[in-house]
Amino acid sequence: EVAVGDYADHQLVASGFEGALDAREDEDVTTAFGTLNSSGPINLTIEEADPGANQDAQELDLSYGDNVTVIADGPNDTYFVIVDTDNVNFKNGNTLPSDDDTALETNFTILNRDSNAGQDFVPEDGFDDDENSETFVTFNANEPDVTIQEPFNVSQAEGQTVNAQTNIAPGTEVRLRVRSDSGVSPSFLKTATPTVQSDGTFGATFDFSQQNVGDTYEITVSSTGIILNSDETEDGTVVESVATATPEPETDTPEPDTDTPEPDTDTPEPDTDTPEPDTATPEPETEEPTSTPTSTPGFGVVVALTALLA
Repeated sequence: EVAVGDYADHQLVASGFEGALDAREDEDVTTAFGTLNSSGPINLTIEEADPGANQDAQELDLSYGDNVTVIADGPNDTYFVIVDTDNVNFKNGNTLPSDDDTALETNFTILNRDSNAGQDFVPEDGFDDDENSETFVTFNANEPDVTIQEPFNVSQAEGQTVNAQTNIAPGTEVRLRVRSDSGVSPSFLKTATPTVQSDGTFGATFDFSQQNVGDTYEITVSSTGIILNSDETEDGTVVESVATATPEPETDTPEPDTDTPEPDTDTPEPDTDTPEPDTATPEPETEEPTSTPTSTPGFGVVVALTALLA
């Protein structure tokens, strides 16, 4: 995507050109590249990619040293072909429209030996497919565009930023202006010259702390060159600054659980019922003496009792 008015920068990587272009360093080789392009070993064209039904594609009128510049990075076999889209027309005289989007196709061709008789720029046996070596790339030349991003209103405070988005090339410096409307008192004018970033955005920060709530103004974006067809504008109003409430830290610390479970103090009482000892002493078994006859053969009564006692 290239905004009409910017440079369309082509990067060509190819070996074997440093001798033909005498490109041994980082240098401008525009004249040498243009000579090779006109004499036949190479051919670079840019034409419409979508000319429409039954129409021939219009080709840009490339003029080396005028609207085309070629810069060499010789040690790395790299060449940058830079086309100024603000200074190039089609060969039929039509201009490249800056208020419309146009799809373009760049074709870089190295001619083979058969179609380039007498040239030693390509290998003697030609290319593998015995045809011209061609490289194509398509890009869009688009209408330059800027969009101021919402919110358009600012607060009555310092550090108020106005942002915008554009398809203009990164690195381009643009003008950003905030001017009070007629009837605003006191009137004010705030300006800045931000640079387009790599993502296509840019912005500037202003101080509105001295303005009144309700003051109206116009935001205007313009390019430092002539790339934009017209200025981009949006209307805004200074509104009351809203203080941002800082959340207070939560001070309610949960109370620890102090309910300590009470120990079980119900100690089982010991069984104090001591069984009473059996005091009944068993009476010894006394065997009744066996009845002895009162008369023993050969002994008298006294002798028998003495023997029993013994």
